[in-house]
Amino acid sequence: VKRVVKEFFQSWMASKVSAQSRWGGDCPMKAWKRMQALDTSLMPKRYKDFVKECYMEPRTENREKVLLHNIFKGIKDEITIEDLVKAIKRSPAKSAAGPSRVGNLAFQMLGEEGLEGIRALFNRCLKENTIPNCINTATMCLLPKTEAGLDDLNKVRPIALMENITKIFERIVIGRITEDNQK
Repeated sequence: VKRVVKEFFQSWMASKVSAQSRWGGDCPMKAWKRMQALDTSLMPKRYKDFVKECYMEPRTENREKVLLHNIFKGIKDEITIEDLVKAIKRSPAKSAAGPSRVGNLAFQMLGEEGLEGIRALFNRCLKENTIPNCINTATMCLLPKTEAGLDDLNKVRPIALMENITKIFERIVIGRITEDNQK
């Protein structure tokens, strides 16, 4: 069973293509902009309609709402040491770690110099609109839903154990978004 599951996930993951590969460019934001500028004039009508309905119209509508209501103002403001410390304190000490196996307890034990390095990384992520691949990874695990264990693949669910440093960054950004939306 372990071999079959491993082969399935390897072949499934191999079939996935990154945004950069699909749309070109050396960073996700450039790829996103290129996709948004997609020329649909040579596409069959059903594909044009699909692209318009799924990508173009919602994007235009949401952009207008953002501008009209000043939504997300301050989301990309520089992250402070206080923001970082608050997010780390809110992180459970015994949370499962991603591929690096660095747990939240390690982040909670960092001194000022270590925190400053992470803060600089997070601010660079905000500025460049991307998260480096080295911390944007996860370990896939299968959890059995029943006592049958991994014998029946219909009775398991996959989970992704993300890197804790990425969870901390997300906690800061999501915190800003929810604070902004509650105002």
